[in-house]
Amino acid sequence: MQNLLIQSKYTTAGKNSGFSLMETIVAIGIMTVAISGIMNLVYQGSVASRFQTDQITATYLAADAIEYVRADRDTYWLEKPRTHRFDEWVNAAPITECTSACAIDTRIGEESITECNDGCDPLDYNDSTKLYGYGNGSESRFTRTVEINAIDNGGPTGDDEAEITVTVSWQHTLGSTAEITIQQSIFDYRDSN
Repeated sequence: MQNLLIQSKYTTAGKNSGFSLMETIVAIGIMTVAISGIMNLVYQGSVASRFQTDQITATYLAADAIEYVRADRDTYWLEKPRTHRFDEWVNAAPITECTSACAIDTRIGEESITECNDGCDPLDYNDSTKLYGYGNGSESRFTRTVEINAIDNGGPTGDDEAEITVTVSWQHTLGSTAEITIQQSIFDYRDSN
């Protein structure tokens, strides 16, 4: 009798223990849905992070061009402080090349302003110097276009303001084009005294 009782324990336990095939398939399905939801969140987070990084880079590239134009104005004045005037600077080459569109290379020793009416070329990125410019490095995803327009506000010497518009565009990882535009005015502050 004892032998029969032990044998029946084993057979009963063997039939009711573990998961059935249907339970296993349902559990795998639930795990798949949960994991794919988490993976989608991770992917969206990485895309958003990349876009924010590109936006910051584009903002710095735009601000860099504006600061270059401001420094060019100040350098012109400092060459001959008593005779150089703002209206002469804003209406002379190379600034006049930027009335429709121009490319500005701001790297020290490589500074240049060139007209690009048919669309500006993408900036190059130099891996060793970590700088953006033209003609030195591999082509980047960023294109910078600068426009400078002289404005006459009725000052005593003519044009006394320059409106600078810098647009940086880039190809986003999702295939769409993104851009950032910064607009700033610089003035003939020496005649305001």
